[in-house]
Amino acid sequence: MADPNTRESLTSIEAISTARDYTPSMIILPSLTLLEKYFDNDISDDVLFTTNTKTSSGFTNDMLAIDWLIIFEEATRPSIKTHKGTLYNGEWRILLIDNHQSHLTKEFMDYY
Repeated sequence: MADPNTRESLTSIEAISTARDYTPSMIILPSLTLLEKYFDNDISDDVLFTTNTKTSSGFTNDMLAIDWLIIFEEATRPSIKTHKGTLYNGEWRILLIDNHQSHLTKEFMDYY
């Protein structure tokens, strides 16, 4: 990202609603560690940077899909703010996804 000469792949996982709301993005960088030079940019502070520690690739895997699903659930959970705290009303949401193998695991489908 900060180095235009790098030709490595990365993955960005995002969700946007019909109301134009969005969840924090997850960007998966091709590395085992994150270097400070990756973050010399104008990317929003609510973006989650991570790595695929199993392969050091910039691609998602089963565990990263679950990590993002947790972010999605928390960011889209219908709630009402009160002076006593946040109340969750239990409304359902729908998440449309492709058939990537990480979306077909038992853990992903049984989440929540």
